[in-house]
Amino acid sequence: MVATQPLAPLDALVDACAPLPFAPLPQLTDEPPARHETQDGRAITWYRADDFLAAGGVPDSYAAMVRREGVSYRPALAMRYMRALFRELTFLLAAGLYLRDCAAELSGDRLWLSVDEDGCLRTPRLAPARAAVLAGGPDDRGVDVERPEVTVLADRAELHGWASERLIACAGPLIDELHRHTRVGRRVLWGYVFDCLHFYMLNPARWLGADMTSAWRRAEEFAEVLGASGAPTRKKPRMVTFGEADRPGVWAVRGTCCFDYRADPEHGYCVTCPLERDEVREPRLVTAFPSSEYGMARSDG
Repeated sequence: MVATQPLAPLDALVDACAPLPFAPLPQLTDEPPARHETQDGRAITWYRADDFLAAGGVPDSYAAMVRREGVSYRPALAMRYMRALFRELTFLLAAGLYLRDCAAELSGDRLWLSVDEDGCLRTPRLAPARAAVLAGGPDDRGVDVERPEVTVLADRAELHGWASERLIACAGPLIDELHRHTRVGRRVLWGYVFDCLHFYMLNPARWLGADMTSAWRRAEEFAEVLGASGAPTRKKPRMVTFGEADRPGVWAVRGTCCFDYRADPEHGYCVTCPLERDEVREPRLVTAFPSSEYGMARSDG
């Protein structure tokens, strides 16, 4: 048998995400991007996150998104901006913790934000990409922990604390600036992050046929540490069951509304909306997850 070369932690995470139909990862590279690039025929300008803040990047790119979306309701626009800014980063962090017991090192001088020629945000990049992992050698994790870019931590509590501190330090200034510009509350904006951290552990478990309740518990564990570290939120998401009593499906309800129903009244409440009544939600979940797919939305205990 040919020996497998140990991987860098984030390379191992990318491999672990390969089977997933939805895995919105950021770009992960050793080198920062060039200032100007062309992607899909469009001109792209890159900013380091701390420079993006200093240059007024949040109000400028928010205004560009408002022009593109054609929506006037500020909370809905703010949540859409949060999605553009943080979807890939929250997936990277949540999937890393759940699938690989690793956490990318997030910071304002490693996060690079890209803006297209219309002024709208594109996929971010982490460069140079560094990570923390739990103690344990490459034999049992398939990861080379001797790499200089790898931080080795003693246990899960230490990993969660390390990741929480860096997420707050990296995302907090951007969220604070969005709050100042839109006057949408910090707890609402951070609510998007808390919701994504839960769903981005739950969804990989669903597609991999793993125990979704265990994935949810892991998300709750990290969310507790994140909240204790200073990230504010009004209400956290919750798990719900639906369908056949002897073989129930499992999904979740967000803690924070995305407000799309206010931006587009015909849209109505999302199936995961906290404002939707559970008796209305359950048949919608049964439709979204047919009984043949309950195995992808299940609990083993």
